[in-house]
Amino acid sequence: RLLPSLVTWSAIAGLWFALQALPREAFPWLARAWLMAGACQGLLVFDEWMDERRVGGTIGQRTLTGAYCVLVFPFALDASWEALALPFLLLGLGITSSWLAGIALMAGLAVLEPWTLPGLGALAIAGVVAYRTELLSHLPRGDTLDTFWQRWDTWRLLVHHGRAWPLWLVGRGPYNVIYDIMRWDSRYKASLIHGHAHNEPLEFVYEYGLCGALALGAFVWRVAPHLKLNEPWTAAVVI
Repeated sequence: RLLPSLVTWSAIAGLWFALQALPREAFPWLARAWLMAGACQGLLVFDEWMDERRVGGTIGQRTLTGAYCVLVFPFALDASWEALALPFLLLGLGITSSWLAGIALMAGLAVLEPWTLPGLGALAIAGVVAYRTELLSHLPRGDTLDTFWQRWDTWRLLVHHGRAWPLWLVGRGPYNVIYDIMRWDSRYKASLIHGHAHNEPLEFVYEYGLCGALALGAFVWRVAPHLKLNEPWTAAVVI
């Protein structure tokens, strides 16, 4: 039963050390490969949208596809040929219309180009006005915020139950959050996000307890000192 988790974490550990062993010259090419994949996602969701099929790209899910498009977005903000991917990434974001992906992109742009902060603030205000006046209802996914409130209720329940002893110490176990959410959905007659929690750090700590929290802290400790303004890799981390 724990084999999928063991394989996943073995792969994560292997990739961590494999990437550290790569020469620095390889990383721009990795970013370009990710960027090309993002451009292909944008084209694919456009084709799905035109055919009135379910939008999801090769990832198979609208929100995750939008998140991938914005995750590689900082690498496209270049004066060279990488900038050609920008229209396709924006197309992917527009069609998937993920609110959280859009907010994440704004946070990443603020880190990459701090001078854009006033413009991003104005864009956020314009977005609120457009939502209140129902202009956003013309987006492919409409202007509903139901999924956001579903996530919020799910996260509150994870925090509430995750504080219980001995859950906060040893965790619930890998992949159990999926079954717990379904159980709470029935017990509380709520409308929760089914599947994963859509909040990776919270789900990780809920499933792995104190050990998971320490692992997250170790990851931040290793990565945070290398983050800096005006740098695309840092912007991708923030996103």
